[in-house]
Amino acid sequence: MKKTDSDTQKVNRNKRIRFIIFILVSLSLVPMIYIIGKYMDSRNIKHQTELNLNTDEYKYVIDFESNRYLTNTSAISSDRFLSGSKSGKLYGYKAYSPSINIAVPTDDTTDVDGLNINFWLNPESEDVNITLVFSVLDQNKNQIHWDGYNIKREDLLADNWQVFQHQFNFPADLVSTRNTMKIYFWNQKDYDKAVYIDDITISMNENTSQNSPRSKFIDFENCESKKISSKYSLSGFYSTIAAGVDAFSYAIKIPMKEIKYENMHSIAYSFHYLCEEPVVDAAFVLSITDSSGNDVLWQSTHLSFENHETGVWEIGNGNSIIPKEAIDSTNKIKIYLWNRNENTIYIDDVYLVIKENSGDGKDVEPAADLLKNQEFEKKSNHPPYDFKYVKKVVISDDNIEELLKVFTKSKKTLVGNFIEDNKCDEILAIYKTGAVMIDFKDNEIIVSEPKFVPELQGNYSVFADDEYIAVCNIDDNNIFLFEYIDSKFEKNFEINDVDATKVAVFSCNKDKSFSIFYNNGSVETYKDSNSNFTKIKDQYLFQPEFGNVKIIKGNILGNNNQVLFIFKQNGIDKYQIFDYNASTSSWSLSDLHVNKSSQGHDRLLFNNDYYLCKYDQDGHFKTLSFSKSKKFELRLLEFNKMSYEILYNIDFVGYPGKQNPKYYEVNKLICGDFVGDERTEIIIFQDNLHKVDWLSQKVEIYSFE
Repeated sequence: MKKTDSDTQKVNRNKRIRFIIFILVSLSLVPMIYIIGKYMDSRNIKHQTELNLNTDEYKYVIDFESNRYLTNTSAISSDRFLSGSKSGKLYGYKAYSPSINIAVPTDDTTDVDGLNINFWLNPESEDVNITLVFSVLDQNKNQIHWDGYNIKREDLLADNWQVFQHQFNFPADLVSTRNTMKIYFWNQKDYDKAVYIDDITISMNENTSQNSPRSKFIDFENCESKKISSKYSLSGFYSTIAAGVDAFSYAIKIPMKEIKYENMHSIAYSFHYLCEEPVVDAAFVLSITDSSGNDVLWQSTHLSFENHETGVWEIGNGNSIIPKEAIDSTNKIKIYLWNRNENTIYIDDVYLVIKENSGDGKDVEPAADLLKNQEFEKKSNHPPYDFKYVKKVVISDDNIEELLKVFTKSKKTLVGNFIEDNKCDEILAIYKTGAVMIDFKDNEIIVSEPKFVPELQGNYSVFADDEYIAVCNIDDNNIFLFEYIDSKFEKNFEINDVDATKVAVFSCNKDKSFSIFYNNGSVETYKDSNSNFTKIKDQYLFQPEFGNVKIIKGNILGNNNQVLFIFKQNGIDKYQIFDYNASTSSWSLSDLHVNKSSQGHDRLLFNNDYYLCKYDQDGHFKTLSFSKSKKFELRLLEFNKMSYEILYNIDFVGYPGKQNPKYYEVNKLICGDFVGDERTEIIIFQDNLHKVDWLSQKVEIYSFE
């Protein structure tokens, strides 16, 4: 049949309709395919985005406290744990631990330096054979890479946590966000002992930190202290050292706010130690101090051996239960070794782990409470102390020889504010041939030679207080009081009939009277009466033995007319503080102090040297105690109502090269406010009995920073 024109038009219209439908369907398939593809590809990407919110430069910490990133969670156990309350467990032949599944977080191969894994193991047997597995899965969960690190050991410490670390190669062609890392442990030992795994740190960067919110690792590689040694080390190049009786290692201080402390039950720690001598008596101490520096917890692992192997690294550990009252964000954790005999002990690779439950108690030995142990009875003023540093003051070398002569040639050296309107203290050095005064102006040493009128003659001793110089004439048993006027010292007063051979200190009192303290514990007070000084009070304050007394006058406890006595009595070192009462013109035991001569672990010894010191501009004097009986010890202490408190060990900075003043065999000190800043400067003379080329004789000035 022949088609009509209308039939032809109808066929063409149907073709156009089908074509348009085809085009519309085709166009609709494009976004549908894109959406489906995007959905299929986004499953790992979505997981990766969520993961990176909780990572730091592709670092992940797995502590088994939650199931995030984990499969095979039936292998999670609460039998033992390093931190928190759970761990992974391997039990049985061919058994697997929980698997860690982490999407590869980057497509950039330059972000990846390999796969670094740090982990802790606690085996029930010293014999283990397990493999740490690193595999890579593609987006269809097909395994496209497998690598293993085998740990086959027969010398592990059973029932102890030990740390391991391994770096896997991460093939560059597998660095893709479409892939997933799978990490797990595989037991290859056929026995009925379990192996526990905890605190796994995974990093794709070269440097894997062994710290986490629940753990700290200290290897002493970046510590700046004189107690760091390179003689021995377990890892790296350095360890910390404690040499001799009551020596202390470098103190590790960790603010509690830096760790996950809120639910803390205990702190487990392990450390490595090496001894140079076989007889060991030391305590590895863990303490917690409050914001004022007071111990609220003081516990330790005691190392006590009669015949210990020397020169070999051993491991020690402990576990400290932390009472609730010790848990506070302002507190600090302090860890150190206290050596209790003449041995020399090195410490390295200290691990600290926060536990949130008690666990089964098998993994570590409970620490001893030193606060309740009489053998380790804690006394006040017990090291270790914090350090306060004094910095070298730059001064001109002009006249430095005159300053040296003060220490090497002078008969007596006095410090005082002798020159009116001068804000600084001056040094007055008395020589056989006269006197030299040294003042410091604009970093220059100013030297003058003041005359005494009348001249000093015969056998005499000199003392200073405030602006006065007291010259005790031994032959005549009198005292001349000199005052600096018009570049010379002129005699203003004279006190007669004194026992000049026993004078220890001279005091100018606030009521314009003068007191003379004798080395037998007595004091005489004089007042001006018609231009003649007459005795108004004669007292015996105490009875030191053999004239063994040292007397320091100053504002020690808030009274400007106060005297500190440090003396020997029946072979015992004692101290007392006396105040001057102007209404009775007498000296009495201070009401600001109980005066029981209470001593701490580090005692106030008569044989030490003592200097008044202002270091914080609070107006009160502190006291510097200086000793070189065994080693250089310069300590800053403060008196209080009941006793005294050692605040700091003083050390030096800013000296040239390795010439720390405390390394010299001979040291002498002069203290005073020599620059007018209401703080004390320390002038220290340094010399050696046995000459050392790089430790030359010198004198330097140091100031509190």
